Amino acid sequence: MTTIDATSTSVDGNPDTDRENFTLESTLDRWIAESTGFRLTPAQESAFATELRDAGIVSTLGFIAPLDFAAAVQLVRRIAQVSLDVAADVADLVEALVRVDRFGTAEQVSRVAQATADDLVVGVAVRTAGAAGPSKDVVVAEARVRSRWAPTWLVVPVDTPTGARTTALVVSEDAPTPGTAVDQSDLLVGSTAGSSAESVLWSAALLGAAERVVFAAAVVTREQGKPWSGRTYERLIDDPYVIVRFGRLRAELHATDRLLLDTVAGPESDRTAAAALLYSAASQVVTSVYAELPELVGAEVDRVDDLWDAAATLRRAALRHSVAWTEAIAGQGLLKPDVAAVPEQGEMTSASADVPVLRTHDEAVSAARSFAARLAVAAVERDHDRRHPVAELKDLARTGLLGVTVPAQFGGLAASTATLVEVVRIIATADGSVAQILQPHFGALEVIALSGTPEQQRFFFGEALNGARFGNANAELGTKAAGDIRTRLIHSPDGGFTVDGDKAYTTGSYSADWIPVSVRDPAGNRASALVSRTADGVDIVDDWSGIGQRTTASGSATFAGVRVFEHHVIAQWRAGEGSHLTGAKANLVHGAVNIGLAAGALAATRDYVLTKARPSKDLAIESVVEDPHVVRRYGRLAARLAVAESGLARAADLADAAGVDQSPASISAATIAAAETEALGSEIGLDIASELFALSGASSSRAELGLDRFWRDIRTHSLHDTMIWKYHQSGDALLSGAYYFGNRRTLY
Repeated sequence: MTTIDATSTSVDGNPDTDRENFTLESTLDRWIAESTGFRLTPAQESAFATELRDAGIVSTLGFIAPLDFAAAVQLVRRIAQVSLDVAADVADLVEALVRVDRFGTAEQVSRVAQATADDLVVGVAVRTAGAAGPSKDVVVAEARVRSRWAPTWLVVPVDTPTGARTTALVVSEDAPTPGTAVDQSDLLVGSTAGSSAESVLWSAALLGAAERVVFAAAVVTREQGKPWSGRTYERLIDDPYVIVRFGRLRAELHATDRLLLDTVAGPESDRTAAAALLYSAASQVVTSVYAELPELVGAEVDRVDDLWDAAATLRRAALRHSVAWTEAIAGQGLLKPDVAAVPEQGEMTSASADVPVLRTHDEAVSAARSFAARLAVAAVERDHDRRHPVAELKDLARTGLLGVTVPAQFGGLAASTATLVEVVRIIATADGSVAQILQPHFGALEVIALSGTPEQQRFFFGEALNGARFGNANAELGTKAAGDIRTRLIHSPDGGFTVDGDKAYTTGSYSADWIPVSVRDPAGNRASALVSRTADGVDIVDDWSGIGQRTTASGSATFAGVRVFEHHVIAQWRAGEGSHLTGAKANLVHGAVNIGLAAGALAATRDYVLTKARPSKDLAIESVVEDPHVVRRYGRLAARLAVAESGLARAADLADAAGVDQSPASISAATIAAAETEALGSEIGLDIASELFALSGASSSRAELGLDRFWRDIRTHSLHDTMIWKYHQSGDALLSGAYYFGNRRTLY
């Protein structure tokens, strides 16, 4: 492969390359593949822009009614992987097209459509000063043109006699000077000086450029990085601190990339607030890259100055808009009293109701929301009293949610991972303990699906569809390592087996119907013995005393001579390679719990700020929502939550794809994505749950309000796994090309 060097003016070094043979996609693919450095030289950048123009980028982006905004956003992002400056030109072109498409008259749309079909550029002039001053006319504001492509048409900012700001479409060569009157027929009515499209497009450019810089830094670290003096590592990529910090950057970039997709796919009516959240998130990625990468790479690699320049350029580019004001815009929109509907509430469902079979994703999500609304009513009291949610779990059993992952051939929904984690996330917004109780339940169903015989599957899946819930008895204290199992199945003289042993952290088993007990069978293989909660010899003690997740009943259990039928023993060792996704799915459910709790904390913050919080006596304002710092910080937290939620959705989709593909690459990608999601979700959740009090004021710390439960629950639940090693997996995969299957590391 030919790489771009500092002397060539085109990709292959030949200025006379026959560009007519290149399509836009092939041209872009080639530049992305061959641009391995931190940034292009000015000559290379000019060559790249010319090739894109020659490949028909203007006519490609031109009106194909309706304008394909999503495709344009992804194109901008990909171009930024080669050149941020060229991506900015293309973003301006797309923004101009979007404005004309949405606000132009039929005649204006026709003009621009013909211009782009003829490969003529439409550009945007950016306001550089305030209003031009009082005038009886609509006048052009002071602005500048950014595009390198000499636009034929310009969208220019204008001011009206009333002081309102809008834009107009004018011929570039006739572009009037600031203060000149504009004909009413040239106005793009309703188009303001700023736009959500611009925020989305520029976020795409920032993320594409950030990906390039991170990848280039990883290559340099791998090929040239030298360990810090006094360290025993032979290579910098073996330094655990470097690995983890690269992993965190990668996790944040992946999740924010998905937020970009989700923002574009969302309803246009909600895009203003969503675009503000996205821009905040993209800017935070850029800030992390700028702060972290130069130190991670070190000072002794070639072209380290180029890395500094690239990181600084990226950071300056993020200043195109004020991040603080962008977050404030998001916060203002989200803190309006009429933005969020009051959640439905109701009594717990009747124990005599039939258990429905949920047939679609939407039905499962609807059932989860309805249950969560009921669950939230007494959540504070349950947490305060450490009361196990027995009645609430009976209600859950009647919703049909306990059977959503049952395969279709056994009468279930066969819910995707995406559906499962969304159900858990929704329930966690109301009560993290109940959401965590679902983790061992769905984990048990996964084991049965992978390792059970057809007869075992038919019986136990039928139990789940009828509302039966599975607990767990896996962990043992006093072993050499977590996960070691000493409990064994012993053959009984009169048939079947007996189980004797002690277990810890038996989340959900206190009120479960079935308890899967991790054991070693007589041959020493890993197995799961499914024991009825009411069987003789089963003693479950709710002695869990953690500061958070207080009502999970994650206490201890003793099994004394418990009889187990042979057909109730699941041979887990049969699972084979497919079991590698089991860990990823479990991590995603754990991540969904923490991210749901974070959403619950942010919703509780909003409710308290709107209904109870009082402004400082030193501020001449009527309400806390008029405090600019509260509004901005709330917007920032909302952006962080959006990143976590999008990261969860991305990882769930990768798990579903890997379940079909079953290739090592897809399974490893799903495993790493799940690890990133669990770690990043925990980190963001803790930030939100802590900041809750800073935004709400001193009175919000009163114990009877129970607002501290969100932080306590996330802090406690996030300790289920060592989160730093989740980031380590991601960084190791980037730097060393390692594959991960569960916690097993492999180099191919």
